[in-house]
Amino acid sequence: MRFIIQYQYQNKDKLRPFIELDSIEISSLTGEFLPVPNLGDHVFMARPGVFGVVESKLYSYYDDYCNINIILIESYQNYAALTKHPPQADA
Repeated sequence: MRFIIQYQYQNKDKLRPFIELDSIEISSLTGEFLPVPNLGDHVFMARPGVFGVVESKLYSYYDDYCNINIILIESYQNYAALTKHPPQADA
């Protein structure tokens, strides 16, 4: 089955997401691992340099694919403190 993972970004003071981020398309055989972040996970996207926490996920199933919409909400966490080697925005 084909999966399309779409990310959107939302500021804490806004009611709706306002930035459409990258979409990632993944094909998977039944039982294969899919790298989909869980609620509460921290996610860094090098372009456009967005760091947020997974607030919600919506799975929409169609005939031949599944669209996974993930909302990242603004995080005030210092992401450099989460890992020994923090990601670089210009990577």
